[in-house]
Amino acid sequence: MAYSKEPTVTKKTRGRADREFSKWIRRGGVCERCGKLNHEPKTTRAEKDAAGTAQLQCAHISSRRRLVSRWEELNALCFCYACHGWMESYPAHFALWLQENRIGYWQRQIELYEDFKGPQPRCTEKFVAEVAERYKALNKLDEPNVPK
Repeated sequence: MAYSKEPTVTKKTRGRADREFSKWIRRGGVCERCGKLNHEPKTTRAEKDAAGTAQLQCAHISSRRRLVSRWEELNALCFCYACHGWMESYPAHFALWLQENRIGYWQRQIELYEDFKGPQPRCTEKFVAEVAERYKALNKLDEPNVPK
């Protein structure tokens, strides 16, 4: 089966979906592993350390390359920069942490596997644009709590 080298989704559309999804995942404002709070923009390093704050990130459990699960909420965690690095540096420790803290993730992975045993379906521009719009709408509903 020959695959086209043309992207099925433009970078602009994928980027919009990623930004809105990341805002949605980070909306709680707290790192799920260490509990650090999201810092205010333009905060100095000393102020962040004194306040116990950090820059929060949307960390994906399963690679973002798999567009099928890229915007799946159970595939994403709200981690600070340090915990995101820990997750990638110590995958065995992360797997143990995940088992203790994210039981639903494993069940959803089994469901995704059952749904997509064959070749990975291609995401369309329309589907990704809908993802972006859905999370944009959710973020607007939850606006006071959404980090910038």
